[in-house]
Amino acid sequence: MRERLADSSVLPPGDHAWLGDSVDELDEQLGDLTYPLPHPGGVIHGDAYIGNLLRGPRGEPVLCDLDSLCRGPAEWDLIPELVACIRYRRPIADYDLLCQLYGADIRTWSGWTVLRRLRELKVLTAVLPVLDNSPGLAEQVRLRLHGLREGSEPPWTPFRMTH
Repeated sequence: MRERLADSSVLPPGDHAWLGDSVDELDEQLGDLTYPLPHPGGVIHGDAYIGNLLRGPRGEPVLCDLDSLCRGPAEWDLIPELVACIRYRRPIADYDLLCQLYGADIRTWSGWTVLRRLRELKVLTAVLPVLDNSPGLAEQVRLRLHGLREGSEPPWTPFRMTH
């Protein structure tokens, strides 16, 4: 996120500064987290949500998009789908099923809100390199930034590149 912010000049200065401060604040909060699930530092997908599932040849679910595969806290793999349910208004039943299969639900852990905010900012800053090429994308970023800065939760629309 810091690299994308450093390379971006398309945001208004106030939004740019707010995002930078938010990333610094999150960095501090992450250092204070105590993760409740066993085996911290194990291999995680890094971007586990329903959009990264394919149906295998026998109908079994197969995780794809492994470019975020890394070592980290297991709690992180439960965040993308939870944020999708909150921000994109996906059915919470999808997340409940994921928790059942995963064997844990992080909504009872006080640290989940820090990971939620990290996911939201990660998704937001991911599009900064192409923001000046897509007016529709810029409008969605503006709406998301406004909601995050105000602490509101308007529904998000998935990013779509437009010209």
